[in-house]
Amino acid sequence: MDARSQRTEITADFVLKELYAIARARGSDFAQVVEEPIISNGKGFKNQYIPITMLMVGTVINAITNLPNINAAVILGGMISGLASTGLYQAMRNLIEKDGKKEDSDNDK
Repeated sequence: MDARSQRTEITADFVLKELYAIARARGSDFAQVVEEPIISNGKGFKNQYIPITMLMVGTVINAITNLPNINAAVILGGMISGLASTGLYQAMRNLIEKDGKKEDSDNDK
């Protein structure tokens, strides 16, 4: 183990420091919240295809991350996570919007 740490220069302290840096990072450093749709911008790409697209993306990402041991649970987990992302987006959109209209803090004044 010590030989590998010297060869790769990755020690337990280094890993802990990196994990701490990740935990303390701001989400805005890695992601940006936008109001316009990203996936459905293309011409001819209808909103009805977004759930199946996310299902496929989730399946592919989960299969890649578990490459040596791909089984039915990995495929099903990817499908569920892809569809869950679509459901989470809809839930958050419904929380932000009120009665079908976006809340505007300037109108409250």
